[in-house]
Amino acid sequence: MQLSRIPVSVAVSALMALACSSGPAAAVGEVPVRVGTYNILAGLSPETFENAVVALMARSDVAGLQEVNSRDKETVMGSLSAYGWGYYRATRGHGEQNPVIWNQARFQLQDARTIRVAGVTDVGDEMGGKNGGIVRAHYVSVVRLKDSSTGQNISVINGHLPPGAVKAGEKWPGRPRLFDRFVAELTAVTTVTRSESAWGQVFVMGDFNVGWVADDKRRKRLLPLRTFGRMGMASMWATERPAGKGTHNDALIDQIYSSGPAARATVHFDIDYSDHRPAVAEYLLTDLTP
Repeated sequence: MQLSRIPVSVAVSALMALACSSGPAAAVGEVPVRVGTYNILAGLSPETFENAVVALMARSDVAGLQEVNSRDKETVMGSLSAYGWGYYRATRGHGEQNPVIWNQARFQLQDARTIRVAGVTDVGDEMGGKNGGIVRAHYVSVVRLKDSSTGQNISVINGHLPPGAVKAGEKWPGRPRLFDRFVAELTAVTTVTRSESAWGQVFVMGDFNVGWVADDKRRKRLLPLRTFGRMGMASMWATERPAGKGTHNDALIDQIYSSGPAARATVHFDIDYSDHRPAVAEYLLTDLTP
């Protein structure tokens, strides 16, 4: 696959211009915020990873990343302060692949932690012997921020559900243990979500490994659309979606769920460093400032 190379200098110069890009008109007392999610392929070099992150920063105000492996990429995360961005990344071996980043001119960090949502799971030969039949423990990053533009509290929950458990919006045949693991992990994420909703507006994001179109068509009770729907939350793709295209191949597996509907939802196809494309949704936050 040919990977785009957006020069870092160009991306940085676009940060301020794109921050003021036009979108749906906000009502009096509402302020737009751009929330993103991007699975940046683990095998990419730190240099390519940095370019991908900086490109996303130009299109968002706060975002979750997935597949952020290696200590070298920690150095890249630490360098984001030069752009005026903060980050939270868990310690090695405890969910470090799902960091959250935010524009410090817009948000003030209140709290950050990592929560385990699934333990090590033995799925036998359901994945063809991959990784010895073991699915690793998974964690979500939970970051509480205060929006300086509105005074509103938001909580960002960023994770990565296991692949291969769902096919075309249905339980993958012949993989009962993997599907059970998927459902248990999703349930644990919703438990975290309920807890965080008492603190502020919650944005649950990441690679759900379930295409939203298929999920919407099948509407299976244990999958994300109906699971979050029972909590009054909807995917960004319920607002709008690109025709015939997805964030990964043709599927919209990268998503953001929130109780407030997205005003706009976009896949940025021109940012193609990874095998995924970044998804960014615009939400309207209520201005609580005096």
